[in-house]
Amino acid sequence: MGASSTAAQLLGQGLSSMSSSNHSLLSLVLSFNRISDVGAEHIAEGLRWNRSLLSLSLAHNRIGDVGAVKLAEVLQPFKLRHEEVVERRRLLMEEQGQPHAAESSSGHALSLQGSAAAGKLSPAKQRTGTTKKKELLRKDKSKQSKKSTAPSDSRRSRGAKGAIGEQQGTEAGDPAEPRHPLLEPGLHRDGNVILPGNRVLLNLNLSHNRITERGLGALLAAVEEQEEHEGAGGKQGLRCLSLNRNSFSSACAAFTRLQELLLQRDPLPKPAEDEEERSQDP
Repeated sequence: MGASSTAAQLLGQGLSSMSSSNHSLLSLVLSFNRISDVGAEHIAEGLRWNRSLLSLSLAHNRIGDVGAVKLAEVLQPFKLRHEEVVERRRLLMEEQGQPHAAESSSGHALSLQGSAAAGKLSPAKQRTGTTKKKELLRKDKSKQSKKSTAPSDSRRSRGAKGAIGEQQGTEAGDPAEPRHPLLEPGLHRDGNVILPGNRVLLNLNLSHNRITERGLGALLAAVEEQEEHEGAGGKQGLRCLSLNRNSFSSACAAFTRLQELLLQRDPLPKPAEDEEERSQDP
């Protein structure tokens, strides 16, 4: 693995993994870094569970059809892998509080074992234990009667201060962490769990790479899928996808169709530099 691929792998892991995700990075520029299909695959893996990055530039690299297909896969509905299904079930159980129920049930089992063991003690030991318990109860009652003679005003003031402190701590607490994308509403089809994919990324620049009509077709399918489910879950999807200067003709049908879709989806007018770049195409 080359240095650029290793760096891309680290960047992809920094964007997200199944157990953690970056929530602060909004824009990432990786132009002119000799990123290949292998590096693009690592970055696509990072986009799988990242729901904060809005803009990504991979222009002027060495990405071909394999990398373009991997990027397209995470931008549209995808099947969960086995380990992701297992993690999704664990998160759902944790959200529903089932682990706590399991702890209480195990605790109940331990108490039953304790009572069974107590039943096996000899009568003499049981009487001795009963006598000790009575003595302890008498001591506790005497301590409680002494404490009850103290004034209760101090307790009330301490209780009021404690309640105010708890309320201030709640108001000044950190904001709740976003819900894990694994818990997004999904479809169950043919024994697979299918999630909607990354609909947060708005801008993707893949100009000046090595993508042919095969990779172009995969990206077109991803945009068409997003267009079909526009606004699903409050997410919009790609608004700008730059593919100038790749290994396909700008006059091909797939590129024309993609431009038409993006023109409808992009609320901003095309910058003048794009028009100049097109006019310079051979």
